[in-house]
Amino acid sequence: MSYRFLPSTFERRGVALPFDRKILRYARLRIDDAEDRHQWHVVLPYHASARRGTVAILPWLQLPQFTDLTPRDQALVTTLGKIRVSRNQADPAVDPLQVRTILLSVDGEMGATPERQARARREASMDSQIKGTVHLHLFANLVQEFAKDIQDEVLTNMTGPLYRQLSVVARQDANLKLMVDRFAAKVVDHAGSRLGLSPEHVTKRMDDLADIMVPLGRIDMEDLAAAAAMGQAAGDRVQDGFLVRARDDLRWLHGEMDAFLVNAREELRYPLEMILFSVDQFLKTVGATIDDVERGVHSISNALQRYESVRPRIAQARLRVAWILDGWGVMVNLWRDTLDRVAKSELTPDGKMQIADLVELERVITTIFQNMPTMPDSEVKAIQAQLEAWNHFESTRAKVVQAGCDWGASKPDEELRQRMAKVRPLA
Repeated sequence: MSYRFLPSTFERRGVALPFDRKILRYARLRIDDAEDRHQWHVVLPYHASARRGTVAILPWLQLPQFTDLTPRDQALVTTLGKIRVSRNQADPAVDPLQVRTILLSVDGEMGATPERQARARREASMDSQIKGTVHLHLFANLVQEFAKDIQDEVLTNMTGPLYRQLSVVARQDANLKLMVDRFAAKVVDHAGSRLGLSPEHVTKRMDDLADIMVPLGRIDMEDLAAAAAMGQAAGDRVQDGFLVRARDDLRWLHGEMDAFLVNAREELRYPLEMILFSVDQFLKTVGATIDDVERGVHSISNALQRYESVRPRIAQARLRVAWILDGWGVMVNLWRDTLDRVAKSELTPDGKMQIADLVELERVITTIFQNMPTMPDSEVKAIQAQLEAWNHFESTRAKVVQAGCDWGASKPDEELRQRMAKVRPLA
């Protein structure tokens, strides 16, 4: 069946499942009853419907009968069917973090190409590297607090990268390693005595905080802003968790759409402007959540002392960021893959892009516009100042998608423009 789909929550929107089959590329898994697989549903865009802004709802158990699945897609379905389930609303059966782990495992073994398999394995291995980086960063903050207590100016300048370099060098020198280990133990003992914790508890809490922050990586807002300003690729910064890299990818997509808008045809300007508006709002929401995490671990001593409240706060924040960004990676990869194909094409004699390539880029922009993630109603209403703008955006988008406009036409659709001018916010 199909119907207009404006989800109330992220869970109702469903988690993105990027299958290989084109018809399932923008599928989402929505769970109405975690313990009953008959209440698992696949949500698919349904642009062929006469009703605009609709989705098709397919029972999860009927997915193999709906279309032929590739071996990789079948493995994904099988693995998802084995995950632990829960009726606890605070612990949904399937979330973007769980799905990513499953996707990396499946793609590492059954990716469509050797390159894709290697990329998945490399992405999975980065998590362990990032945990070590985060742990060193947290410990360096602990060293700085220790240095301030004993008024040591040299140790006050001890940063995460500097301590990491020292630890690497110490592995090659037994005496130096012994000195570093003794120094680390002294710092931990000092923190424990100041916080009223045993050294074992300090170490355990540090390890746990580092582990739970892996999806976000080393939170350092000034460093991230400087790297972004220099145009440094997200994948080149191992201190960034995959959620921060996904955030940076979305920033890149925003820049690409903004650049395309400059010379876009009139009939394509409105979809581009709506894509830009949507990305802006998603990025603002992600930014506010990451800022909250950064404040929570700004003082590692406070974080260790208030561990029982800080840990669930970070866990909730990282899951929220994952839900916000869920599905945008498919759009980013779609645009990036298209650019790679276009880059291999020859230019015209006068140095311009081939018409066929330009048409392909415009088609992909339309696809992104039609299938980009929807912000749930609960998130929109949580920010009262943005309620009117969001309602206008989502209601207008639903009316524009599959409105019968010929995106290949050489002239703007004036009738469509007039109808869009009459659209009013829902609230």
